[in-house]
Amino acid sequence: MSRPIPPPSIPNPVTVPKEEIERIRALADKLENEQVQKKLAKALDLAELSAPQTERIKDTISAYYVTKGLNKDTTIGSTIAALEGLLNALDKVKKAGEKAGRTGRTRDNGKCLKAMEKATVAMRKLTDPTSGIDASARSFLDALGPTPSPERVIERIEVIIDAYRRHPVVDPKVEAWRYFCGQLGNLFDNLTAIGSENATDYRSKRRAFAMTVFDVAGIERPDYDSHPDRLDRLLSVEVSPV
Repeated sequence: MSRPIPPPSIPNPVTVPKEEIERIRALADKLENEQVQKKLAKALDLAELSAPQTERIKDTISAYYVTKGLNKDTTIGSTIAALEGLLNALDKVKKAGEKAGRTGRTRDNGKCLKAMEKATVAMRKLTDPTSGIDASARSFLDALGPTPSPERVIERIEVIIDAYRRHPVVDPKVEAWRYFCGQLGNLFDNLTAIGSENATDYRSKRRAFAMTVFDVAGIERPDYDSHPDRLDRLLSVEVSPV
């Protein structure tokens, strides 16, 4: 099973554009409108929306407003470069350690320590959410435990680099959109009593809910009317909580 994608990468500190702040304020007012409430309730097959349900929809949309334009510097190229930087640094640590172990000389021990310092810097860059690194790569150490050996990290990095180069990956620039759609899929499952026994009916109603949210929020979207399967895949994306 694939690991849930984490929330979108965002710079720290976050500077939210003034127009997005205004959109969030306008959204809060819009969601109080009776017709909008009825529209969303209908999409969820509910008689009406409760205040907590409305708040959850508002928070999900607002989070997308805030994050959608904040990771423009993240690229697959910068991610691979950071991974290779760490790979090279760890390889030098390994070689320096082997040499220091053979000779026992102070000079070689010093070179090993310097190599370890450089590897630490490379590791910090990889795990820094503001460094333009794809979030899925930043989370790769999770499965290695708190103190993985350089050999285990090197092996894992090589696998990840190979995956980035050989297989289609998500463009980090649309990371926020994928996460947003995954959250909408979760919202639909949590807020509605519509079951998934009839898969075709379930997917159709889930798409209708998402399209209603896009319309209410004034969010431009691809042509999912002609390609509903694309929206189905996005709404099924497994996401980690914020």
